[in-house]
Amino acid sequence: MVESQERPYAFGADEGNTLGVPSVTVRPPSGAGAGEVVLAAPPSKSHALRALTAAAVCGGGSLLGLSLPWPDDVRFFVSALEQLGVPVTVLEDGVSIDGPMPRGGDPVTLNAGEGAAPARFLLALGALAERPVTVTGGGRLSARPMTPLLDALGALGATVDGGPGLPATVRGPLRGDRTISVDGRVSSQFLSALLLIAPAIHGHVAFRTVGAQVSRPYLDLTRGVMSEAGVVVGDDLVVPESGAYERSVFHVEADWSGATALLAAAPFLGRPVRVPSLNPNSHQPDRLFASHLSGLGIHVSACGTDGVRVEGAVTCGGIFDLSDCPDAAPALAAVGALASEPVRVTGAAHLRHKESDRIAVLVHILRAAGVDAEAFDDGFEVTGPLAAARGDPVPLSVHADHRMAMAGALLGLRRPVFIDDAACVAKSFPGFFDQWPSGIEWGPPG
Repeated sequence: MVESQERPYAFGADEGNTLGVPSVTVRPPSGAGAGEVVLAAPPSKSHALRALTAAAVCGGGSLLGLSLPWPDDVRFFVSALEQLGVPVTVLEDGVSIDGPMPRGGDPVTLNAGEGAAPARFLLALGALAERPVTVTGGGRLSARPMTPLLDALGALGATVDGGPGLPATVRGPLRGDRTISVDGRVSSQFLSALLLIAPAIHGHVAFRTVGAQVSRPYLDLTRGVMSEAGVVVGDDLVVPESGAYERSVFHVEADWSGATALLAAAPFLGRPVRVPSLNPNSHQPDRLFASHLSGLGIHVSACGTDGVRVEGAVTCGGIFDLSDCPDAAPALAAVGALASEPVRVTGAAHLRHKESDRIAVLVHILRAAGVDAEAFDDGFEVTGPLAAARGDPVPLSVHADHRMAMAGALLGLRRPVFIDDAACVAKSFPGFFDQWPSGIEWGPPG
């Protein structure tokens, strides 16, 4: 099992989120600075998890561009694949799946860490096995909903024990030649998990969504990965009986979700920020963050193979529907704090079911930093501007949520903040604080 590179918040997959230095103080840059700031995004865990699942179902495939340190969601997932008996080889710049997952064997318990996507994809994979597979996890994961996925797996013939959260146990086999209803009102990951394993089910499988499907572009990302592996799923969400994955090489993209915080740093710094390797035409939903920044008057440009560049100040407020890209909300909230007009986020009630209740926590940390903010059922409103300040750092409780920690770091570019949990960024972006363009002090302010 590959561990993160050594850093103050590094920890192994079996150790949990236990740190020698779990907190960080972020202070504004000491000088105005000049020139372009180049910040690197991590590999996309959303892309990598889908590719790993498809390769495991196929019984072979490689992921390139998955450079170390891996996001914790990926590390826990690869460790779980190994426990399921999937042959895994770590490459210099990725990972290779070198054989099929055994269907039989003794009962096994898999630790998904704190990742909902790993947990949901592992439950789906586990249901292909003809032995009990239990998925568990830490942090808030046990309380995050699994029922729509468990109900769908049961409708496909799996034996299911557990719910509404984790731990949950599944056991195959699964049977096709049926249409399965999937509740899409809380997450798209339930349907993504089912689509990814459907090519291994005997007989065709069709899916239909119940309720308003949130985060729909993530389904496009899932279907894109499946297409790379030779299985084409149309808008009708039918996986044909003849569908079977081909061994493929997946090139993992740079992560748009992690890049939202990097791109958002530009108006705080008053300097251009460029994130190399970002694909402006990606299927990743958070590519829409570029248009949200433009909607605030910030200039965004694609630089070809050199990524995406952001520069300029916030010149207006606006209303933004984040139903398709909720992970962009924390960075948008922080940038909204720079606006002299209100910035309103709507369509994002599912933010309450993430690693934290992100609507409540965002409003709390914005208010702690001196910004007016109000929570609504499906979003929030921010009324700036955030005043520049020096002096003692403002304490921010990020509730062990990686996106909240990154939003706090953005606020720290304007006034000192103390983030009570810096380790949580390792879930998606282990190198985040290593390159953050401001003053960083590990541990409580001294």
